[in-house]
Amino acid sequence: NPQLTSRCSSRCRYPEQTSLLHVVARHAAAREPDVHKALKAELQPLELSSALSIEGISTEVAALRREIDAAAAELPNHGAGAPFAVMMGPFLAGAGAAQEALVARLASLKASFSSLDAYLGETSDAAEPEATLGRIRSFAASFHKACRDNERAEHLRKKQEKAEAERAARRPSSL
Repeated sequence: NPQLTSRCSSRCRYPEQTSLLHVVARHAAAREPDVHKALKAELQPLELSSALSIEGISTEVAALRREIDAAAAELPNHGAGAPFAVMMGPFLAGAGAAQEALVARLASLKASFSSLDAYLGETSDAAEPEATLGRIRSFAASFHKACRDNERAEHLRKKQEKAEAERAARRPSSL
């Protein structure tokens, strides 16, 4: 094993406290100046949906099924022409179909989360597939902060250059 005599064998053109994310943000902003704002706008729906859990949605869909089944079980207790049967019969038929569509969409959502995890190389807990969304949100927030840090650093650098130029202009020439 080679021993490193110094902490770093090559010089980096970025300050020591600069993270890889700051470097990536700098390069992304060079191509698209407001990239962090565009990413934030693009991920806005993620902000809204990240508060939901698949388990919570599954529980609500199951509760809806139980309520539909309970109402359907009550239907035969009323005569065919009773107002309850007249109103609830068609409603329950539509509600049952809508609930089945929700179950299918939930299964599709779970499959989409699995595909997203596979694409990103993640291994999320099957009970919490939405954890990947949290990691994406965290990355977006960190990226946004890195872009803002880079903007502040660039502003400070320009301000220092301007101040140095003004000091140099005020110095009397030695001629």
